Amino acid sequence: MGQHILTKKDFEEVLSEKLSENINKLIASSDFRYRELTDKERDQCLLEIMRRLLRNDVITAGPHRLDQWETGWGENLEALQKTEAGALTPRYFGKFSTLRWKQRFIKPLTKNFEERTLAIIQEWLFEKYLSGAKAIYEFGCGTGHHLLNAHRINKFAPLFGLDWATSSQEIISELGKRDPSLKISGHRFDFFNPDYSVKFAPFTR
Repeated sequence: MGQHILTKKDFEEVLSEKLSENINKLIASSDFRYRELTDKERDQCLLEIMRRLLRNDVITAGPHRLDQWETGWGENLEALQKTEAGALTPRYFGKFSTLRWKQRFIKPLTKNFEERTLAIIQEWLFEKYLSGAKAIYEFGCGTGHHLLNAHRINKFAPLFGLDWATSSQEIISELGKRDPSLKISGHRFDFFNPDYSVKFAPFTR
């Protein structure tokens, strides 16, 4: 089906606006090569999606999954303590070899395609909405990697990572110890048992 590359134009079409020079540099420095699926691959992909949706063993969300999240973020915490590369990258990236782009299925040809695509969209989102924020909160912060990306855009706002997993909070604590300039702190927050005492700073300076 031939090789393609996501470009500045592709992202601008998806986001419906011109991108900053900073984001354009990020796009240019990333390897966004991919190919379209063949008709046979597309049909197989659709069949697999339907099979997964119709299976009876699909894991549902709920309080019963806390242990799984503790284990997952615990693996990232261990990697961070060992200073491994990519320690903060959630393990769900790269779970599937086929992705969707502009309502089409595509096959990435490079590593970290999914993660880098999200990073570009985040950069645009943070530039647009968080550059003037007085404080930045993330509910379900996991490893805190989104907060670190937001910090690149806004160096002044304190960062608050909220998650129900204690292993996530340990990661946030470790990040704060390693770099006090982040002004990052954590708070345990359970969506199934919300803490309504959480206070928020005014959004903008």
